[in-house]
Amino acid sequence: MCSVTTTAIRLAAVAAAAFAGDHELGLAEVVSLAARPFAPGEVRLLDGPFRAAQERNRAVLLAIEPDRLLHMFRVTAGLPSSAAPTPAGRRRAVRYAATPSATT
Repeated sequence: MCSVTTTAIRLAAVAAAAFAGDHELGLAEVVSLAARPFAPGEVRLLDGPFRAAQERNRAVLLAIEPDRLLHMFRVTAGLPSSAAPTPAGRRRAVRYAATPSATT
């Protein structure tokens, strides 16, 4: 291993130990974290482009039959599926069938 890689690994270990609050290396916390964890229910999108995109995605997903959404999952798992795949599922099926690992 080259010395640059070894140095990078050592620095990463020191940084990880410092982040985890490991003071065995003699490191003190230099920067306190300003972010805090929050529950998903504490977040709401206001009107704007992200909210509009969320609503479009929601409408599209709700318009698709659940069996069609599950088609590729079932096929990949080796389960029978009588539903027609979604257009995205058909594209994935073509890519999946073209990979060498799909035939082994």
